Amino acid sequence: MEVPKTQKDIQSLTGRVAALTRFISKATDKCAPFFKALKGGKHHIEWTAECDKAFQDLNDYMGRAPLLSKPLPGEILSLYLSVSNTAFSSVLVRIPKKAELPIFYAHTIIVLTNQPLRQVFQKPETSGRQVKWAIELGEFNVQFKPRPAEKGQAVADFIAELTPSEASEPEKTPPQEVLPNGSRLDQSTPFWILHVDGSANQQGCGTGLVLTAPDGAKIEYAIKFGFRTSNNEAEYEALLAGLRLARSMGAIQISIYSDSQLIVNQVTADFAAKDASMTAYLTAAHQLLKKFQAYEIWQIPRNENSHAEALARLASAINDKVGRKIPIEILTLPSTAIAEICAIEYDNTWMSPIHAYLTNDTLPADKAKARQLRYRSTRYIVINDILYKRGYSTPYMKCINEEQGEYVLREIHSGVCGDHSGSKSLAHKAFRQGYYWPSMHRDAIAMVKRCDKCQRFGNIPHLLAEPLTPIVSPWPFAQWGLDLIGPMPQGKGQVKYAIVAVDYFTKWVEAEALATITAARVEEFVWTNICCRFGIPYAIITDNGRQFDSELFSAKGAWPEKLPEALWAIRTSYRTSTGETPFSLAFGSEAVVPVEIGESSYRTESFEPKANEAALALSLDLIEERRTVANLRNEAYKQRVSRYYDLRVKSRSFIIGDWVMRKVSLATKNPTEGTLGPSWEGPYEIIGILRSGTYRLRGTDGKTLGHSWNVDHLKSYFK
Repeated sequence: MEVPKTQKDIQSLTGRVAALTRFISKATDKCAPFFKALKGGKHHIEWTAECDKAFQDLNDYMGRAPLLSKPLPGEILSLYLSVSNTAFSSVLVRIPKKAELPIFYAHTIIVLTNQPLRQVFQKPETSGRQVKWAIELGEFNVQFKPRPAEKGQAVADFIAELTPSEASEPEKTPPQEVLPNGSRLDQSTPFWILHVDGSANQQGCGTGLVLTAPDGAKIEYAIKFGFRTSNNEAEYEALLAGLRLARSMGAIQISIYSDSQLIVNQVTADFAAKDASMTAYLTAAHQLLKKFQAYEIWQIPRNENSHAEALARLASAINDKVGRKIPIEILTLPSTAIAEICAIEYDNTWMSPIHAYLTNDTLPADKAKARQLRYRSTRYIVINDILYKRGYSTPYMKCINEEQGEYVLREIHSGVCGDHSGSKSLAHKAFRQGYYWPSMHRDAIAMVKRCDKCQRFGNIPHLLAEPLTPIVSPWPFAQWGLDLIGPMPQGKGQVKYAIVAVDYFTKWVEAEALATITAARVEEFVWTNICCRFGIPYAIITDNGRQFDSELFSAKGAWPEKLPEALWAIRTSYRTSTGETPFSLAFGSEAVVPVEIGESSYRTESFEPKANEAALALSLDLIEERRTVANLRNEAYKQRVSRYYDLRVKSRSFIIGDWVMRKVSLATKNPTEGTLGPSWEGPYEIIGILRSGTYRLRGTDGKTLGHSWNVDHLKSYFK
């Protein structure tokens, strides 16, 4: 035979040896170097010295091959067995005259062995591979007998012991994975034990996990799939879920046991993953295994993995309403499913220096900052590569950046379970939920301030927003204040409103009952009661506030009849601001009130028409002096009131371009909302400042409000 030169030549050589295997003793051991050359799968092979020696030994052996003997009918034959590291061999011989001769075919066979082969092949609960061997050997008449001390067995043992070491491979160690850092499973350090199993049947698919802690505590876990898988995929899902669970429990070293030969050998690289699904699962498994300091994976018989197998069958067959206290997770997507990931660029946050110091002992170059960082990091800890702060109210608070903190505050403040609480309560709730970042309270204040609902339903401030602006009339009946009152109980003539005018100097009051409030009725009142009686006024000031609250309005439907009495009561009453009555400042003397008619006074008893007319004329001559003194008293009184008023002022002002909310009044309130309606409406933009505390507003629709508004009815709106 010529020396093989290509892969095809070696395959041809091994095929010929296989055909002549019954004539070649220990053929597998003799061809071991050829098999090693074929393992690379190269088209052009490199013929080594070991291959050349094996080829030469095979040629020499074939030149002196043993002669085979033909057995006689009914003759008993003997079978000798021998097992080496790379192959097992057998010799079938006949003993005609105390000489053992090998034969080339046989009928009844007696196996001489000291091993319990007969019990193994006849055991009813034999495993799958042994059942196949029993079926293959069942067609032959094989009998097992104890082995005597015969020469044939000694020859087989002698050949096995003297087989050259070049033809055998070194003894393999149990499969044990080594990570890139070269650290193996340290038996002196406590490690976790994981048993996994997967199940896929017609009822469903699921996995079972049993994670045993170093102290012996067992964690049972089952997962039910929301998708269909093969049995091998279910086994991989069990392995991935077990690794994730062990990692979350803080395991550093782990020993894995599975009854799946395919999964174990693919992880240990003994088998190749050719299917796309298996390749994806194997890649995911390697990525998780890299997170452990050391690990090992073993294949065990199914009966030794019965606990995990029972959980896997429970998860695959049970319905959603399970009663046992075993956590069953519903896995909707395979672990190899690729999720859509958006790349987000993060800048250095407040956590970066602390995290770098706790994980890598990285300190700033500045010694003062390094000392400050070491002192600050004492209350922080890293768990599963996540930074936590040791709190006083809770054990650990997860550290997050400002963007994540804004989401947490927004969800707590106005989310599904939000109650729009204040800033201090909001920050306290975030603490109680287990979150922390340095600017939590400041961010909570800013969020509450910007919340639209909180601004619309916020409290109405009662503190004064603007210093008091005293209004002094230059002369009597020059400046009037005008206001509308109502609606009130309906009286005669269907009147339910009242229009009131007050002179700022003399405090003289004019009022009239109205059935409707129209521009024509207001103009008629001003012309008849002010212009025709006292002349054209210098200014008329209007306000929407209610200024009267007396027993006049408790008379219900009789208030129009009581209105003249109330007016004369006001006109003849002493005013603190002027020290005079409005009637005396208007006509120079005091009016005679009805009580002086019922119970006569001195001036009514001594009344003389001529003397009274002279006195009235004198009073009119002195009325200017009287009004001047009253004006000085009024200004002094208003200064005292202003000083007291300004002590309680909390200044609130705006500039053009600011956005404000307007207080909801009775005229603008929605009657369907009741007491639960908002207290503020808007927002509105400041477009003009008439004077201090008075502004022109424009709505979001671009329309300008017809009237100016005082600062007491406005507050800032934050966007």
